[in-house]
Amino acid sequence: MKKILFILSENFSIGVIQSQVLSHIELIQKNKIAKFTIVFCYWSIEELSKSREFLRNIKHKINCKVHFLKIFRPALLFLNFKNQERLFKKIIKINEKFDYIHARTDYCAILCKNLTKQLNLKLIWDCRGDSSAEVDYEKLPLLKHLKKIYLNHRFKMAGKISKKIIFVSNHLKKKYLDFNIKTHKKKIFVIPSTASKNLFYYSKNLRKKYRNELKIKEKTIVFVYSGSLKRYQNFNKTIDFFKKQYSIHNNTLLIILTQNIKEAKKLVGKEKNIIIKSVLYEQVNNYLNAADFGILIRNNDSTNFAASPTKFAEYCMSGLKVITTSSVRDYFKYSRENIKNIIEIDKFNILFKPNFDRKTIASFYIKEISRESYLSEYKELYD
Repeated sequence: MKKILFILSENFSIGVIQSQVLSHIELIQKNKIAKFTIVFCYWSIEELSKSREFLRNIKHKINCKVHFLKIFRPALLFLNFKNQERLFKKIIKINEKFDYIHARTDYCAILCKNLTKQLNLKLIWDCRGDSSAEVDYEKLPLLKHLKKIYLNHRFKMAGKISKKIIFVSNHLKKKYLDFNIKTHKKKIFVIPSTASKNLFYYSKNLRKKYRNELKIKEKTIVFVYSGSLKRYQNFNKTIDFFKKQYSIHNNTLLIILTQNIKEAKKLVGKEKNIIIKSVLYEQVNNYLNAADFGILIRNNDSTNFAASPTKFAEYCMSGLKVITTSSVRDYFKYSRENIKNIIEIDKFNILFKPNFDRKTIASFYIKEISRESYLSEYKELYD
């Protein structure tokens, strides 16, 4: 088996790390493709504490070593070289031979510059989105232009020092190819944000059980929103959409699954028929099964053209109908498939009741976008 050094800078308790990192590592190791060692680079004691607590609670599930490295904040650009030095010294101290470094995000890829040069380690850059485009959602207009220039430079540099690259969307791949003419020596993969078929699936019994627990009547139409409250996720538009549906058909309910409970309750206010919950990642599928429609509202901009929301895979693999926009292009293409579970938000009619077979929907997407369906690509990635 190949030995992989996985570098990340987001704390382990975040849902996306559980779904896109820990679940990934578990699958790759289970199939004896590679063995992992993780280095978590942190600059906040709070993030470190959250990660340690999370790892203590699920220690039996992570079958790999985890190391912690204190670095300076990424915003302190003039100290990037210090962070590169710290990571280099940490890897020397770990004293293991690795076949590849797998760096999650362009920032972590840049941290590995000294490792690629001085230790001649091969780098896999795992590009999860367009950082420069996400600046448009920040509230510092005077700094936006300069920040975009720097983040685009970082994007190019991450590609330059990488041997292999994973893009979660074709939009990101195109951006990279537009920036870089000499790409013949790079192995490029387009692998979207996937979900495990062991965690996300449709079950009639689960649906019945959790609708009973939540005291949901048989004919109540249930919407679900799963995710954070970041601006680009359009949480406020989600609430407005639900309020509109409730005004047309009051036998409706919205389930919100988020780790940002206090902020969500503040934004929702006293709106009726809304349940807000924070649940373990392993429990999310229970509530998706209890629902009828998943909500995924995104703006038509570069941030979302580049994106591959994990919740899309999770919604679809649990057999949900998904109310969305055309902005997440690689996933919206499924609206043209015969499965017909993707509904453009402007065309949604709560009074129209199409006959969808959830088991058929779930089976289709498990074959298309489950993590297990990309095993051959992962084998090639780590070869």
